Amino acid sequence: MELEEALRHARGIAGECHVNSRLWDRAEMAVPHYLWTLGTRKDRRGWCSACKRWMRLKPERMTPGYAAFDPYMEKFDGDEEPFLPVLYSGLQEHLFRERYNGTTDHLTTGTCPQCGAWVQFRSIYKGHRSLWDRLFLIEYAKSALEPRSAIVCVGLEIDVAWKHMDGLEPSVPMEITPRELCVFRYGQGADRFVREATWTGDGWETRWAHRRECVSGFVPGRGLYQPGIQVRLDDESYRNAIAGTPFEHILADEGLLQETEAGDYYDRITFAARVAKYPCIEYLNRLGMTQLARQAIDKTCGKTLNLRGCTARQVLRLTGDEWAEAKGKKLRLTRETLAARAFARKKGLRMNMELCAWVGAEREGVETLRRLAESPVDAVKAVKYCRKKDVRLADYGDHLDMLAELGMDPREHAMPGDFYAAHGELATRIQHVKQRDKDKRIADRIRKGELDAYFFGALGLTLRPLFNGAEVVQEGTRQSHCVGSYVDQYAGGGCVLCVLREDNALDRPLYTVEFGKDGQLKQCRGYKNDRTDAGRERRKDDEQRLALFWRLFDEARGQLARERQSRRRQRAHAGVGTPT
Repeated sequence: MELEEALRHARGIAGECHVNSRLWDRAEMAVPHYLWTLGTRKDRRGWCSACKRWMRLKPERMTPGYAAFDPYMEKFDGDEEPFLPVLYSGLQEHLFRERYNGTTDHLTTGTCPQCGAWVQFRSIYKGHRSLWDRLFLIEYAKSALEPRSAIVCVGLEIDVAWKHMDGLEPSVPMEITPRELCVFRYGQGADRFVREATWTGDGWETRWAHRRECVSGFVPGRGLYQPGIQVRLDDESYRNAIAGTPFEHILADEGLLQETEAGDYYDRITFAARVAKYPCIEYLNRLGMTQLARQAIDKTCGKTLNLRGCTARQVLRLTGDEWAEAKGKKLRLTRETLAARAFARKKGLRMNMELCAWVGAEREGVETLRRLAESPVDAVKAVKYCRKKDVRLADYGDHLDMLAELGMDPREHAMPGDFYAAHGELATRIQHVKQRDKDKRIADRIRKGELDAYFFGALGLTLRPLFNGAEVVQEGTRQSHCVGSYVDQYAGGGCVLCVLREDNALDRPLYTVEFGKDGQLKQCRGYKNDRTDAGRERRKDDEQRLALFWRLFDEARGQLARERQSRRRQRAHAGVGTPT
């Protein structure tokens, strides 16, 4: 797109940068407001830059009963906004006294008694000569050429040099300069132009330059961004611009916008550009595939989607039968589901969409499927087996690794009747290797006092470290999980393995606990990893009891650390003195 065409698209907004125009009024609302004062404290007048009226200021505290609504600054955040409007309707008097002193002295803040705008009081004779405000305002509008299918965005630089203000007849000395122009045409893409200053030898010359990448220039790291200069989005213009256009359905989805990288941009240029280039994103969101739409906007969908497809089936890269099955069974189609479907098709694996959806829903499901395809076992049978037995694919991958480590034929032992019992048995057999050396290293850790902090009791529960490798393996066997495979890491100091048991049943397994090298709690697993089919589910009261126990444990461990530090200091102090 040429610059002339882009300017014709933006004719309805780019040509409004003059006094008394709608855009000028928006800019005046966006800039910081001041109430310029003159006279003594008892006889003081002021002129408000928000309502542009002279008024007499009372010496006593002024608490307005109403306030003007500022669409640019709705939330109170004193760390970011130097001048913040506050809606005082219904504000209690004591809250007002706590936040504001109510005076109109120079450089104090408060509200205009006429319009309620949040202002800074300034003496007209003390500082307007050196005061300068600058901000960027993002405005949207429908295209003047294609109002039903295109929108435009203009980034405006607003400068207010108060040194040009006339003290006798005050006004807002504001200049508005368009710095960025974007045109979004649905289904045709987006074009971005930036007004730059270039040195010609005789001076600086400003001109519009086309940019290949349509991204926001007002965010950190971009050419138009300047630290300390605020960027404001005119939400009303944004809503009016997308209304009645194909952009309306998806660009008005605030939840989707906030979950994408584009949601961090003040002007949402990146978001709109992706939708304009690939209309299928809007179609996916309309079909309820919000996650896929989000990944398409963030460019994290990879090759799972054909963003140039004309139909949903083409976009998802599915055959007619696969698409019919997905719709008929109301399957949740995600990036992982489509990746599993694509891999199965590539390797010739006969997997229907329902099975692919199950693989996609599993943690590391697609990666495990790739491993199964390279293993001696039948990948499709293995996936069906895991689904039937309610076995996590990640756990099944670990099972194959243990079979390979023991030199066992996976085709004979890959699908046991009781998976987790067989899984625990394999872990037990693996841990018998060099068991004596591991036991010695664990005993050394206990003897040196490294694990003293993990002996703790409270709320009828007792926590203690596991004493040797055999006990670790036994715990894994009795609990039917793979803690036995952690013996090497435990003996080497990479983690701490403990048991948590009832005081009245110290011999009966309850929970197996893993702490990281840094002492942070990583896992607390019960029988069969607390699976719902194991006959024991954590009740709500169990969860509350455990949460309180870990809080008390952290407090006790912190106290122990402080006592150790104190003893070290005492020993160090005792060793310092005058030799006799």
